[in-house]
Amino acid sequence: MKKLLMGAILFILGMPVYGDDVATPGVTERTDCASVRAEMDRLSKTVDPDSETTARIAELTAVYRSDCGVRTSSGRQASGRGQIHEGDGLGLIDNPVDAADVVTESIAEIEPEPVESPEDLAARIAANIAAGLCPDGTSANKYGCCDGERFKDTGGLVFKCCPKDGGDCVDPRP
Repeated sequence: MKKLLMGAILFILGMPVYGDDVATPGVTERTDCASVRAEMDRLSKTVDPDSETTARIAELTAVYRSDCGVRTSSGRQASGRGQIHEGDGLGLIDNPVDAADVVTESIAEIEPEPVESPEDLAARIAANIAAGLCPDGTSANKYGCCDGERFKDTGGLVFKCCPKDGGDCVDPRP
């Protein structure tokens, strides 16, 4: 019994050594996208391709698209539609860029938006508060507090809106 058990264990352990030279079914070699691309470029430069060359280009294009395509985070292959693939020769340019659509103005030509003076800013904040709005002009939440404020019991069941980062508390806005 021991000999039979030892023989089975040695047989199982020895299988990987003898199985290396046998081709494993279902395992394919990894596609080298750079070499596929280089061969496609080389064959595409043929002046008068015959049917065999055209078929080989079509085969390489299919391999390149299926194995070398960009994949999204969900694992799906990106379509490449509407994207520019300069010089790829695959016909993936569905919407080529028109020269009229390219923005050519320099940074110096773009006019900056006017900066509000401190006096104007203070006047705008005061007007917003007088109108019952938050200083930035938005409406208060259901407790009457603005963004960055916390509805807080200041004692004796008196509730106020206090800034989260500290500061003076104010009465809730209507």
